[in-house]
Amino acid sequence: MAFMSIAVGFALGAWLTVAGIQKLLDPLGLQRVLSQLFDAPSTSFIIRPVVRLLPLIEIGVGVSACLFCDAAVSRVFVVCLFAIFFAVLTALSVRRRQFDCGCFGSSGGLEGRGMILFRGLAALILAIVYAAAPTSGPLPLLERVWIQAAGWSFVAMSVAVAHSREFSSVQFEERV
Repeated sequence: MAFMSIAVGFALGAWLTVAGIQKLLDPLGLQRVLSQLFDAPSTSFIIRPVVRLLPLIEIGVGVSACLFCDAAVSRVFVVCLFAIFFAVLTALSVRRRQFDCGCFGSSGGLEGRGMILFRGLAALILAIVYAAAPTSGPLPLLERVWIQAAGWSFVAMSVAVAHSREFSSVQFEERV
C-alpha cells in the first residue's frame, strides 16, 4: 500500500508540473479561460496575478509531490489544488455546456462538460486517496534515494522541455 500511495503522489506531482509548465508557456490561453470563468476582461485585476502565479504554484506543488511524495505537506497541497481546480471546473460547467478547461494550457478546442468534470473528479479522488493513505512511517534510505532520483530526473526533463521553447515569444495581453 505504501508503494501505491507513493506512485499516485508521484503521478499527481508529474501531472501538476507538466500542467504548470504548459500554463507558463501559454499565459494567453490561461487568461482566456480565467476571463470565461470570472466573466471579466482578461486584463482585470483578478486575472493578471492569477495568470502569473498559478503556474508557479502548480509547478512548486508538483515538484514537491514528486520529490517528497511521503511528506504530509505535499499531500495537503496536492489535495487543495485539485479541490480548487474541481470547483473551478464545476463553476465553468454550470455556465457553459462546452469549454476549454485550460488544464494544460489552452488547447483552443471545446470539450463537453461531462468529460471535463469526470477527469477533474477522477483527479480529485486520486488526490484524496494519496492524502488518506499515508506511507508506513519514514521511507527506507534506498527507496527515498530512488524516488528522489526519479523526481529530480523528471524535474530536469521538464526544465529542458521548457527551455527548448523561446520564452521571448511568450507575451501577456496588453491593456487596450
